[in-house]
Amino acid sequence: MNLFEMANLSQNRTGLDNIIIWVGADPKRHALRVKISNSANRWDPDDNFTITLPKLDVVENIDKQFISGKMLKNIKSWIKLNIKELMDYENALIDTDVFLDSLVKVY
Repeated sequence: MNLFEMANLSQNRTGLDNIIIWVGADPKRHALRVKISNSANRWDPDDNFTITLPKLDVVENIDKQFISGKMLKNIKSWIKLNIKELMDYENALIDTDVFLDSLVKVY
C-alpha cells in the first residue's frame, strides 16, 4: 500500500474566506490538481471541484451559489502565487511541513 501526503488548507494558510483547498501528492493516475470544497469552511469529499495545474482549468461542478466569479478569481490568484510549491508538493519533491511553511496568502 502506498501512502500519499495531503493537506486541507483553510483561510489560515490561503487567505481565502470560507474556502477549503485539498492538495495531495500525485498518485500518477491523475493530472496535477487541487480540489476546492463547495462547502464553506469544511472539506466535503462528495461536493468539490478540481482546478488543474498548471493550466488552471476548472473540472467538475462549481456551486455557483457559494463560489462566485470573484471568489474563483481569488482562488486562481492564490494558486498562481503558490504554483511552484503546489507542483513540487504534488510531485513529492517537498514534504508537507516544507510545503505548508512556504505558502503565501492572497489578500
